[in-house]
Amino acid sequence: MVLKNFFVLEGIDGCGKTTQIEALKATLPQDEYVFTAEPTKNSLGTMLRQVLSGKLPLSEEATAFLFAADRAEHIYGQDGILKTLSENKKIVCDRYLFSSMAYQSLGNEHFNFSEYANGNFPLPEKVFFLKLPVDVALSRLDTRDAREIFENKEKLTKISLSYENIFKKLKEKNPEMDVIVLDATKFPETLTEEIITSIK
Repeated sequence: MVLKNFFVLEGIDGCGKTTQIEALKATLPQDEYVFTAEPTKNSLGTMLRQVLSGKLPLSEEATAFLFAADRAEHIYGQDGILKTLSENKKIVCDRYLFSSMAYQSLGNEHFNFSEYANGNFPLPEKVFFLKLPVDVALSRLDTRDAREIFENKEKLTKISLSYENIFKKLKEKNPEMDVIVLDATKFPETLTEEIITSIK
């Protein structure tokens, strides 16, 4: 199932998603658009952020289920995405199930498991993939105080390729979902304009 007026921004760490989200927040009408992110800010999402920082080591299986549980609450919860869409709002989300599938595909033996954990969630109307060379992403990450567990060249290279394979596969099964690839080396203002033009 594809949810109309549900839009997602995706990409490897350092691709500029946060910059775009902040620009969209400052530009789009607040009474019409709602912004959200995964992991969420609830207790499950807080635990996931500890996992990503390396402070809470969990197995890949447990991590996948934790992401799925956080996502289920995000979609179906009392103030979740489905309820927000029913109020004639548009939603822009920073990461969604595509991130889980891409990042958890690093161990090939777990890739089918990740698909299983995320297979029944609805898809967005449009997903914007901010594509950026890994070396450029790493140079941006070097300006941050600390890196997360996936933020190295080998892992990000594999994750970037996984994203492309995942989008291709899901697009074939769900042609009504629009996958829009953006060149994340462009000026941020240019990318913001391209996104706004597409979702308005």
